[in-house]
Amino acid sequence: MVDAFVWPLAWLVHIFTQGAFTDWYPYPFLDVTELGLGAALRNAVLVVVLALAFAALFKLADARMPALLRDTPTPDHRVSAPPERSAP
Repeated sequence: MVDAFVWPLAWLVHIFTQGAFTDWYPYPFLDVTELGLGAALRNAVLVVVLALAFAALFKLADARMPALLRDTPTPDHRVSAPPERSAP
């Protein structure tokens, strides 16, 4: 589950690094020029924590909810020989 957050965290590092040189940030809650570095970092951490909470909640719900297809037998996809025909 934590592996899913590698790219978003790398993106945040990229955005803050790029913003330091260009003074451009894609979202108002990350805008260091308007909010200051502390507030923008706090906002980014809050978004990541919220995403982790949702991911944990969905993983827990997935583990506890019965799967609709779990109890049904899976179809047998093996190829079988056609039935033998009796001679006329």
